Amino acid sequence: MPSFTLCYKQYDYEVTLAASKEFKQETGKCLIDFICLACSAYVDAKNASGLLKDRTVSMMQVVPSDDCAFALYCLAKTKNRALTFEEVWDATMKTQFVESGDGKNEPVQIVAAQVGINFINQRQELDGPKDSAERQDDTETA
Repeated sequence: MPSFTLCYKQYDYEVTLAASKEFKQETGKCLIDFICLACSAYVDAKNASGLLKDRTVSMMQVVPSDDCAFALYCLAKTKNRALTFEEVWDATMKTQFVESGDGKNEPVQIVAAQVGINFINQRQELDGPKDSAERQDDTETA
């Protein structure tokens, strides 16, 4: 079961239609697009700057803290009905610009990016490996 850690607390989650609908109703954005965008923003920021603080500020321009917190809340609520947005928001505020070095107290943008990376990896596993002929066909049609 996938999980993420925010402010030293681990949350199990699942990408579901209910989570996607709630995120869309509140933000007007697609949840899957958003977590994949967080992943992309993380890669771009990591390539642009080695300092965590600079990476996080750069990512905030693309994936704001409130949207990240709400995305993580919607996802984690699928496995923990008692979870409140206030709990996730409090953890979000406690982790701004703080690097723990152990991966358990990362800024919310990085946590959202890790969820995006996990989602992409799971999709690739579901799709299965392609043989070289299939990859060639994909390249030619693109």
